[in-house]
Amino acid sequence: MNNIDPKYIFPLPFGISLKDIHTKISKNFNYHHDRNKYILTFNFMTIQEHPFDCGCLIIGGLNYCNKEPLSLIEKYASLSGFSKIIGTIRAKSFNQVFIKILQEANYTFIDTGPSNRHPEFNTWLIYKVIEPEIKGYI
Repeated sequence: MNNIDPKYIFPLPFGISLKDIHTKISKNFNYHHDRNKYILTFNFMTIQEHPFDCGCLIIGGLNYCNKEPLSLIEKYASLSGFSKIIGTIRAKSFNQVFIKILQEANYTFIDTGPSNRHPEFNTWLIYKVIEPEIKGYI
């Protein structure tokens, strides 16, 4: 049994602690450590730190995007000092619910053309720059 106080457990190395996530964001999340890879999940949407930019989160699972976990991820980013969120998506058309949710949340889309593995899908790089509530390292 792990008896470490949650205020000393950090799912992502430069983010807020488990205790802070529970009290300030949500109790509905998971985290996973695998060697040097740290992943935090909110309802099928995952985030991890960009390995070469400590102020940037990489977001995955965007095909499962809905408003609640997206807002929780943005709140986590803000409280952890991250100012950039980036990711990629693929879809058969731009007229998808998850794309509309990202557009409403003011994500910027860069069309990167057909998927090289599944050319029937188009791909986009998405990003959002936020003004985090917390500045510097946590």
